[in-house]
Amino acid sequence: MPAQAPDDPLQDFATLLQQTPDFLYFKDAEYRIRFCSQSFATLCRRGDWRNVVGKTDFDLFPEEVARGCLVEDQAIFESGKPVLDRVGHYVGADGQGGWISTSKWPVLATDGKTVVGIVGVSRDVTASRRHEEGERREALRNSALLQSAADGICVLDGQGNLLQANDAFCEMLGYTPQEMVGMNAAQWDVKFSPEQITNEMLPALITRRQVIETRHRRKDGEEIEVEVSATAVEIDGQQLFFGAHRDITARKRSEAQLRRLADVLLEADRMKDVFTDVLRHDILNPAGAIRNATGILLTRESDAWKIEVLQRLRQAATNLIEMTQNAAKLASLGNSGGLEFHEMDACSALRAVLPDLEHRLQEREIALVDHSHPRVIARFHGIIKEAFVNLISNAIKYSPRASRIDVAVEDHGESWQFYVSDEGPGVPDEHKETIFNRFERLRKDGVRGSGLGLTITRQVVHLHGGQVWVEDSPSGGSIFRVVLPKSPGGASTDGPVL
Repeated sequence: MPAQAPDDPLQDFATLLQQTPDFLYFKDAEYRIRFCSQSFATLCRRGDWRNVVGKTDFDLFPEEVARGCLVEDQAIFESGKPVLDRVGHYVGADGQGGWISTSKWPVLATDGKTVVGIVGVSRDVTASRRHEEGERREALRNSALLQSAADGICVLDGQGNLLQANDAFCEMLGYTPQEMVGMNAAQWDVKFSPEQITNEMLPALITRRQVIETRHRRKDGEEIEVEVSATAVEIDGQQLFFGAHRDITARKRSEAQLRRLADVLLEADRMKDVFTDVLRHDILNPAGAIRNATGILLTRESDAWKIEVLQRLRQAATNLIEMTQNAAKLASLGNSGGLEFHEMDACSALRAVLPDLEHRLQEREIALVDHSHPRVIARFHGIIKEAFVNLISNAIKYSPRASRIDVAVEDHGESWQFYVSDEGPGVPDEHKETIFNRFERLRKDGVRGSGLGLTITRQVVHLHGGQVWVEDSPSGGSIFRVVLPKSPGGASTDGPVL
């Protein structure tokens, strides 16, 4: 036979007091506990609930707590009105703090008016309170992040209606936050219609985040270029859409200006190529004809004054040809996207250019001494000979008559070095860099040349990933040095001087 449930309601009530986790208690008119739940006795550290009977709050709790309870109970006795859901802090039997929600009701006498006692129920709400606090902190954090973002942030529902926006977004479009709530994205977006936003754009965000460029219309009618990074997030079963909007109007203007400048540069580059072709064909040919004609006339002329004039004319034509050739070389180097390097003997490359310089050396009675190693095998382009010729020619120009020039190609392990040492006037420290600039010469009187030789040299060296500089010679004069890697891997960090 199954056990029968007890018929005694007092026993049922006693069971409730023993098992309920709530802090349940009854007080008489003298604020003494008549009976309470076991959980209340445990809270008071009294063991069995019977040990609490007859005690007041002053017997069970710290004085400040008991005094607050007394004031509250007195108000109930006087007014007959309950206290509902008052949340306060407490310290549990385990010494840990928590939160309880307390409700107290008056117990009335048989006349239904006189308050003869109080029944109270307190429930531990620590977990829910902490959860609420966590949600509140999270909401505050999210709000702070939203408002601190430099970009305009907005949240849309599935129809494209605005649910929330930060101040930056409102300022971007010129609306107040109150004006924007409830607006549809199509009201500020110029590029997309309401149907496109609802049926195409928002559904596409559910599968992946997208970054698009569009245009927004401000409240004052001005249109701005905007980059939008958008994604979809489901919160509490609702599909929401977050968008970060960045005003890129200034960037778009800069890009357009850069495109215009690029077109201008392309046209300038094209005109430079045209000018280079003019130099090579339309100037070199007549200049060469003038030089050849004056050479023929010199062989037939005996008058000293006419000979001097013809020699000056021939030298002017020679200078024009040299300047034109150097300018064309410099233009072609500037257009070079890279050189093909081949394994060669650098010493042989130097010796190959020396015969072309013999007549100039003889004219000035200058002795050239080659101190090169027997062989220096490296990878380079044949254009390096231009550097050899330019540096030696420069030394001849500035060396005194009947002096000496020393040259050499040396093996330095991973690199090789070419140097030219002269007995000229030297280069002051303040000009050791500027002489490599275009048309830069220390002395212009009595020195022939276009002023491009050292510029071309630096560009050639740069294309080989090397360095060139000038230093003082211990014995007087200058030493120009070129250091190149044996296996060029790219241009040096020194920018080309054009």
